[in-house]
Amino acid sequence: MNRDQVISRLQEILQREFDLPVEQCRPDATLRGTLGMHSLQLVSLAVLIEEAFPEVRTSGADFDSYVELESLGEIADFIAAKIAEATAAKS
Repeated sequence: MNRDQVISRLQEILQREFDLPVEQCRPDATLRGTLGMHSLQLVSLAVLIEEAFPEVRTSGADFDSYVELESLGEIADFIAAKIAEATAAKS
């Protein structure tokens, strides 16, 4: 799965679960700023990401990296990298 596919899937999640318009969910959109998400929503998003992308764990060793991410594009890069790592490990 490439970055664009990850962004598309994240947009679907944000639209479905948080009722955010897809046009607002651009790669440069920040979760707290542009999208106006609060702490509880960010926790919910982390859980939804783990469900949608099994290669990603937003806890344990990845948690420190994950909590530093601010924009949708940064999250997509993080997810795409985790998917690539998991795919390489299977090879």
